[in-house]
Amino acid sequence: MLISSNEYSRVLEDLSGRMSYMHRYEDATEAIQDATDLYRELTGHHPPVFDARLALLLKQLSKCLADVCRRDKALEVAQELVDAYRQLAADQPTIFTADLVKSLIDLSYCLDELGHLEHRLEVYQQVVDLNRQRAADQPGVFMAESDLTMSLSGLAHCLSSLGRTEQALEPIREAIYLDRRASGNHACLALHLESLSENLGKLGRREESLEAIQEAVNICRPLATARSHSPLRDHLATMLLSLSSSLINIGEQDQALQAIHEAVDLYRQLAAEQPADFRGSLARSLKNLSSRLSDIGHRERALSIAQEAVDLYRQLAADRPAVFNVNLGDSLCDLAFQLSKIGRRAQSLEVIREAVDLHRQLVADWPSAFNPDLARSLSRFSCCLSDAGHREHALEVCQEAVDLYRKLAMHRPALHNANLASVLNKLSYCLTSVGKHRHALEAAQEEVVLRQQLAAES
Repeated sequence: MLISSNEYSRVLEDLSGRMSYMHRYEDATEAIQDATDLYRELTGHHPPVFDARLALLLKQLSKCLADVCRRDKALEVAQELVDAYRQLAADQPTIFTADLVKSLIDLSYCLDELGHLEHRLEVYQQVVDLNRQRAADQPGVFMAESDLTMSLSGLAHCLSSLGRTEQALEPIREAIYLDRRASGNHACLALHLESLSENLGKLGRREESLEAIQEAVNICRPLATARSHSPLRDHLATMLLSLSSSLINIGEQDQALQAIHEAVDLYRQLAAEQPADFRGSLARSLKNLSSRLSDIGHRERALSIAQEAVDLYRQLAADRPAVFNVNLGDSLCDLAFQLSKIGRRAQSLEVIREAVDLHRQLVADWPSAFNPDLARSLSRFSCCLSDAGHREHALEVCQEAVDLYRKLAMHRPALHNANLASVLNKLSYCLTSVGKHRHALEAAQEEVVLRQQLAAES
């Protein structure tokens, strides 16, 4: 009976993998859950035989749960997986330390999805510490050093996500130093230069940011062209989007537009070849292109591209609402903005209402993860209402946005104080428009204090 259960669990595991490959994520999750439950019974009776096997099943189960956006459950399983690999690595470190590292990285992704950014940083510091020890124990071994550089990049991202941008520069520069020393790690070097560029841009160091992302593109372009490899072409497209932003920051509009068009073309090719994997990336690049076109006054074209992005996200959200509804909501915000730019106010209001409704649904399930998206869509909704002359309603919505940003800034001021200042400016305008001048002055004064703090910190 034991062997039969074992074999049946393996059949279910294989079935789950096939279902995931076919993008039947709910079926894949059900199959791997059944396989894991069966193995838990076996583990209870024979832990020396089945512990490592159960760990592999937990890894696949956590991934499948994340694929169907059962985030809390995915986090629970990811934590159990870390605990399992800690035990295994304690007994056999040479065999299982690398798996412990991977399980910690998976746990960090789950924490990120739920907005637990401080805990995520703690977990990623463990990843770096473990990889640093592995690299010290295996000097000159390419994979050990490569894992260290990638974990340093992940640590930098965690710090940056918490608004600790200056601190993020140290690990990413160490990663770049190690990449250059390794000489053959060109793809990783390009990725880490992209990260460096992003952080330098956040600090207002525009020329240095442009220099880093231009080097990244120059490294990645021949690699992507020579190998015609989907991940490399994906990386190149992402870097071109970053290059476009850096060029915009120094006023090079034409070059920025050229870079983003190249990124969109790459994603169109990738989406045609592998639609299930790259339609989301294509939609994201279209969203960026629309914004760039709007910035240089090509409003009708910007509107057309924004609508294409919404249409793509709507298709994706129809199949996987838990994954893509937030993207659909964000793209609807952008579409509403483009509609308002050309005076189509009624349509703009209709679109932004849909965005707010989507974000409210998401916040009801995961407030810590999606409150920033709701605050952003409420702010846009308030602007659309003001443009349409609905002043009292605009004030009501703007106040809700201020209240949300105030709570967000209380916990993470480095991330949200700038947004709070912007929405306070809108609140002051809304209050003035309904004749509440004293309250409008108070909001404006609070905005000034916040902007002075931001200027002192920059």
